Amino acid sequence: MTNIEKKEIEEKLKAQIHERYYHKPTKYILHVGPTNSGKTYNAVQRLKETSKGIYLAPLRLLAWEIYERMGLDGVLCSLYTGEEKVTVPNATVTSCTIEMCSMETHYDVVVVDECFMIADKQRGKFWLNAIMGVKANEVHIITNLESQKLIENLLESTGNRYEINTYERKVPLDISEKEVNFKKLAPKTILVTFSRINVLYHKYLLQQLGIKASVLYGNLPPEAKKEQIRAFVDGETQVLVTTDVIGMGINLPCNQIVFLEDSKFDGQSMRKLNEKEIKQISGRAGRYGLSTKGVVTALDNVFIEEIRQAFESHIEEKNGIYGLDGEIYKMIPEKTPNLKVKAFKELKFIPKNLDFLVIEDLEKYTPMLKFYDLCKLDDDFAWAFLSCPVNSNNLTFWKDAVSNAVHRKQIYFNEKYSIEPFDDVRLLEYAERDIATIDLCLYMYNNKVLNPLFVSFSEEVLANLKSHKDIIIDNINDFLLRKKIQKKSEQKRKKRRPS
Repeated sequence: MTNIEKKEIEEKLKAQIHERYYHKPTKYILHVGPTNSGKTYNAVQRLKETSKGIYLAPLRLLAWEIYERMGLDGVLCSLYTGEEKVTVPNATVTSCTIEMCSMETHYDVVVVDECFMIADKQRGKFWLNAIMGVKANEVHIITNLESQKLIENLLESTGNRYEINTYERKVPLDISEKEVNFKKLAPKTILVTFSRINVLYHKYLLQQLGIKASVLYGNLPPEAKKEQIRAFVDGETQVLVTTDVIGMGINLPCNQIVFLEDSKFDGQSMRKLNEKEIKQISGRAGRYGLSTKGVVTALDNVFIEEIRQAFESHIEEKNGIYGLDGEIYKMIPEKTPNLKVKAFKELKFIPKNLDFLVIEDLEKYTPMLKFYDLCKLDDDFAWAFLSCPVNSNNLTFWKDAVSNAVHRKQIYFNEKYSIEPFDDVRLLEYAERDIATIDLCLYMYNNKVLNPLFVSFSEEVLANLKSHKDIIIDNINDFLLRKKIQKKSEQKRKKRRPS
């Protein structure tokens, strides 16, 4: 990319930002408060009154929750995530994951949940795009105190009008130093640890005490998480053992949260939990209408004091995240995806008064950029593949899909997976990998750019794949809820680092 080309792109992007961000006719309403304060509930009530609204969720679980809640309240609501589409005739509301938000459609009311995620280096750009780029009469921004000033700064710096609704916790939260007795855990207790293997290990320990437990962790498929949560809510299990996935807006009847650890592996190293993480997780204790108070404690008295200090602190988020999108990707004249991403990093187009916006973590693209076949695709297809939700469990299928798109002009699903019941933790890992691969296939199938590559992917094949996915999910839940976790889970824990 020449200096002239770079300058032209920068000027074009600056003009786009000015057009999309500055002095919009949109009315912004901030809903600011801690967890369990009713801010999401109030914003969603506004959706029920509109003739064209959309709810933007950070997780498929939350998109499903609003979709189902709307249906129960008699509101016609469609569901749209990368992996599934449920189109309800004459729907007035759409519930979707934030990555799926249309920037072309005009809405009366938009609700953007968990907006503290605007500071997340991996996904924050989607919150920035939703807040500033969506076309709407009203945008309701749901966030915490730590991100309030950042979002106010964003709106004020771009000349947009807003109002603030503040909320207080509806149920008091106590930090307890009382010793935890695993044989006599209070009803609706959540135990928090920070790796999949530790979750399964503590489920095994509770099992030895005759205590039934649900589990949640990152790699567990959303459909399985939903069933684990249902069992906990319905009282089929007395305890929930979870990682910090619990901090992302999942609504549960919880009386007590017990931290089993004070540190987590963040992908690079072990580190102590920060104040924001402690408050986000702890705030799940004490559900309004179900608990008279929430209790938070830990096994370590030193960490209990750190929890107390976290609630006394107020550390503000300083930076929002901007990032690469398909439009910018296609503007960059470099010939390969790798060079395009490198060139994007060098572009300077953020206005000086928005210099608190910083670039996303581009390292997340590295595993995909290393794959040579990606270079052989045109920009539309290359970006469609780059923007897929790829992880270590489905990277192999992603590579196969790219190669098939290049060499056969078609995407095939030839992956082997098992629909047989299992009773082994190792096979649980395989089942999670199978679901991640099937979900990626469904995501690609629903993508308007990639969909034409599925020319032989008939409705019958699609229905069969979804049916087999349901069976695998049932097998996962059958193992986690009804079968015994064997002692080898404990042995594995000693050998593996947190993931």
